[in-house]
Amino acid sequence: MGSSKACGYNHNKNKKSIHAEELAINFCRSNDKRNKYDIYIWRYKPDRTIKSAYCCSRCTMVANKYNYQDRIYTFNNDTIVSSVIDNPETSLGYKLLHDFK
Repeated sequence: MGSSKACGYNHNKNKKSIHAEELAINFCRSNDKRNKYDIYIWRYKPDRTIKSAYCCSRCTMVANKYNYQDRIYTFNNDTIVSSVIDNPETSLGYKLLHDFK
C-alpha cells in the first residue's frame, strides 16, 4: 500500500515525481522473492470513489523492463483490468518538465 511521491529540488532524479507503479515495482523486486505479488493501482475521485489509473509511458517501460506488465492492474467499473495499455500517454510531470504541448 502506498502512493505517488513528489520529488524535491535536491532529489537525484530529474523528474517531478515517482509514480505509484514505480514504487510498487521496486518494493516487489526487493521483497517478493517468489514473484507472486500483483500490483493494483487506482486513483480517487473527489467523492472518494475509485477511478481507473493506467500506466504512463515511463511506467509501462519500467514494467516491461522488469517483466511486471502482466501483474499490474486497475479497477474499471468494479472489474479488474490490466493497467498497462498500448500507446500510453506521457505523464503530466514529464510534460511540464520538458515543456511538451
